[in-house]
Amino acid sequence: MSVITRIREFVEVVDTNASPRGGAGIARVDRDTVIPSGTSVGQADLATIVSLTISGSANSDWDARAALQLSTQGACNGAELVYLRVEVPSSASGTVTMKVAGSNGLDILNGNTDGVALTAGARFTLDFTNAVGPAMDSSNRLINFANAGASSVTITIYCLQRSA
Repeated sequence: MSVITRIREFVEVVDTNASPRGGAGIARVDRDTVIPSGTSVGQADLATIVSLTISGSANSDWDARAALQLSTQGACNGAELVYLRVEVPSSASGTVTMKVAGSNGLDILNGNTDGVALTAGARFTLDFTNAVGPAMDSSNRLINFANAGASSVTITIYCLQRSA
């Protein structure tokens, strides 16, 4: 299988209170990256996009390795995490906390008690495209998402992985 991924980001911040002298008050980041298919740093050969619905005041473990590949619909079974993006819709009724699952947790944070609180409309990205990412195997694969809102919420998860 061959997966080629393109990530495009453009962020420009203009401070309208700064004096306009030679670009003062402007910060800009451009990224247009093509990630070729492969298993080395700078590459990824497995990709998935998942919609995960979490009931109100409940939590759910997401298995990154069991997530279905976009191309073959077989389990990813990646050996290394390359890229993870989690998006919480602006319609969410409460915070969604992302953390390492209590059992077989994917080592993305410092232990399973630490977490990242994602409010309505938030996006969270971990990017290891140019680095060695967390190892994945049958014991390192689960991410827990806890919904503090009273209503169900469907989050979107984008994940790139490298096979062994």
